[in-house]
Order: sequence, then C-alpha cells, then structure tokens
Amino acid sequence: MPHIGKQNFFNGSIAIVPSELNGFIYSNAIMSYKINNYIDKKYLLQNDFLRKNEYLADGTGQKELSEKKFEELEVKIPNSIEE
Repeated sequence: MPHIGKQNFFNGSIAIVPSELNGFIYSNAIMSYKINNYIDKKYLLQNDFLRKNEYLADGTGQKELSEKKFEELEVKIPNSIEE
C-alpha cells in the first residue's frame, strides 16, 4: 500500500510498505491509499509524475498536499505496454 507524505510529496515522499509490515505506518502527516493492481505503483515514484502535479500543494511556508487535492490527481494509464 503506498503511503504519501503530505508535506514532501513533490520531493518523492512516497513509500510502498512491504507486506511483512502488514501495510502499517502511523503519522498524521501521511496519507494511505490502496492502488488498483493494474497501476504500476513505481509510477508514483517518478519525478515526472511528482513535479507535474506540484501545483496542487497549498501553503505559505511548507507546502502541503491535502487528501482532497491528492484525490484529484490524474494518473494516465497507457493503452499498451509499449506506451
């Protein structure tokens, strides 16, 4: 299950918790989401994906990504493996 850091999302603050930890992580600065099996979880770790959505963060000092804004992210899924 991917865990997304609200404050450092655009710096790559995403973790995929291994199954031996049962998907658990505890922090009020972390959002947890289940990702559909047909989406490559590693795509969420790519700089292109992180940087192109940086505008969604709000704040005057430390920018933070809200859960609502995270859920507005558009994840493009290619029609074929070649894409």
